[in-house]
Amino acid sequence: MGEKAKKAIRKEVRGWKLQLKPDKDLWDIANMKFPPTRFATKYDILTIQVIHITGSEENQMVHLVYCDNTGKKGERVLDKILSGTKTMVVRGAAGRKIPHSRVFEGEMVYFMEKGTALISAFAIVKSVQNYVKLTEDEIVKTLNGNQDKLNLTEKQKERWHKKCLCLVEFDGVQKIEPPLAFDHQGNMDDWLIVEKIEDIVVGTSIPYNYEKSKF
Repeated sequence: MGEKAKKAIRKEVRGWKLQLKPDKDLWDIANMKFPPTRFATKYDILTIQVIHITGSEENQMVHLVYCDNTGKKGERVLDKILSGTKTMVVRGAAGRKIPHSRVFEGEMVYFMEKGTALISAFAIVKSVQNYVKLTEDEIVKTLNGNQDKLNLTEKQKERWHKKCLCLVEFDGVQKIEPPLAFDHQGNMDDWLIVEKIEDIVVGTSIPYNYEKSKF
């Protein structure tokens, strides 16, 4: 978890005045606040809820990242993220395109494998690198220099060989059990920016604001 997120959590928690009853534990308290989302442990739930609160106060956004479903089971993008062998995702284009310059340290990223419509994991943005007008050599140098985090296949390196790149490093990955059902609307891109994840979850979704995906 990035230092910005930790500081935001500490700032919020200092102002809390909690009265715990014997029949209530952190799991019960956590579930009172933000249904229907449930995470791996009661401590993870509480942490993520604090981030939701502070994020809204600081105008932080939430990101949904589509993960490529090509490859063998266990070797796909989401599999690598959950196993910890991939701690960075990349997006690129000939010109600036979402999420370039629109992702910031401390924000939340959710992950969904293409073809599943299930939001299966989340993490916190640790760092972001934005590049424009890269030369051929600079593109190769940028991707190779981050390969230990990106863990790209050769085909993925070819796909993201673009002049404008956005590299997003994350940590604190947690699997969501049960996964959240994604509410697909219209012509959505492979990286969505919303105010809160509930805005694109079945049962709590709202009409998607395409303005958030424009510069």
